Amino acid sequence: MGLDVTKAVASLMQTITPEKQVLWASSSPRVWANETFALAKSASTRYCVMHDGSCDRLSELSTITNEYIEANKPIVREQLQKAGARLAYILDAALGD
Repeated sequence: MGLDVTKAVASLMQTITPEKQVLWASSSPRVWANETFALAKSASTRYCVMHDGSCDRLSELSTITNEYIEANKPIVREQLQKAGARLAYILDAALGD
């Protein structure tokens, strides 16, 4: 996302539609956590492998390569967008619109 936080936020916000906001915020935090856990376990992210009910981190990720970063940028980008939309939803619900 780069080092400029203002640019990063602007870039993330460009593709968040009202429909996506509603979709991302319409489920519970439990669903959000399970969604993220599923990403961690997926073969494409290569973050961890399940062994006896435990998600064990892969030793090959002790060094994060540029290839790994590039391959996972879309996932990270969408997760940041979802987190922002969901946090906004929670704050609006707690503090009022």
